[in-house]
Amino acid sequence: MLFIFTQLYNFIVRPLLFCLPPETAQKIATFPLRFKIPVKKIFEPINSNILLTTDYCGIKISNPVGTSAGLDKDCIFVPGILSLGFGYLTVGTITASPLKGNPSPRIIRDTKQKAIFNALGFPNNGVQSAIKKLDSVQQKIKQENIQTPIIASISGTNISDIVYCHKEIEPLVNAIELNISSPNTKGLKIFHEKSTLTKLLTSINDIRNKPLVIKMPHLTDPNKNNTLKIPELLEMVFTIAENNIDGITIANSMPIIDNRLSTGNGGMSGKPLFNNMIKIIQEIHKEFKGKIKINACGGIFSGQDAWTALQAGADTIQIYSSFIYRGPTIASLINSELLKLKKNSS
Repeated sequence: MLFIFTQLYNFIVRPLLFCLPPETAQKIATFPLRFKIPVKKIFEPINSNILLTTDYCGIKISNPVGTSAGLDKDCIFVPGILSLGFGYLTVGTITASPLKGNPSPRIIRDTKQKAIFNALGFPNNGVQSAIKKLDSVQQKIKQENIQTPIIASISGTNISDIVYCHKEIEPLVNAIELNISSPNTKGLKIFHEKSTLTKLLTSINDIRNKPLVIKMPHLTDPNKNNTLKIPELLEMVFTIAENNIDGITIANSMPIIDNRLSTGNGGMSGKPLFNNMIKIIQEIHKEFKGKIKINACGGIFSGQDAWTALQAGADTIQIYSSFIYRGPTIASLINSELLKLKKNSS
């Protein structure tokens, strides 16, 4: 059944969608996710296998495959995504006030590389809209006894907005992921400085009750000078660890220059990020030896990719681009491949 669903997507659905502009295709493809999709029971033996059980910063999850921020910016696809077998899902990124994001064109596919270039700039309906959506979702979750954790990605360009967003949204989710690293949003780099980052984390620690994860930047920036190197990234992680933050996500999209985007620059996600992501995880794991949880994010398309990330030191993985390229059965595909690797290694 998994093979049939996958082939249907690969040979019929995806070719049709890829004939359309990316944002149009995404609206069409994600529309069914507004509703509960009756496939959970079909793939449940794969996604709920005891060998895959792990945790997200202390929260038990049935498998390590989660969605990354960006797949469901406005918390409207939760019912459908919960049906697809993910161990957890990340909604957002959510900001204090509604944002339109950058003008089009702001998404480009690179099918040869299995990559996506974007300059979205956090388009979302704001935290109050997200609260209404999540409140409705939580009622359904309680009624149906759904155990899949929901993580909210939040961001902002000043401390007060971020703290407000965190305070409002935290009661309705299991954990918060703080995005201080999107290359498509001006003003976030101030949080890469130790003093500003410390002020931000101290302010959130004063009010938070649930796990907090920081989404980290990539090593390169658009001018190709590699101004953010491993030692500087490690310094950020030291600051995060000093403030007793639960985990980090490695890493956000890689900054690029591309004149086809309206802004002339943006972030690349997808397969080309994989090797760099693994390198970063290995360096951080070597330095911190499991003292901080790591979510691997960047170019994970298969069970082998997931296995490599977990062996490098990650605790869970997050996907987005591979959802687009491999289809909605991606969690089951990765988990089935991951199961084989785990059984072979034991």
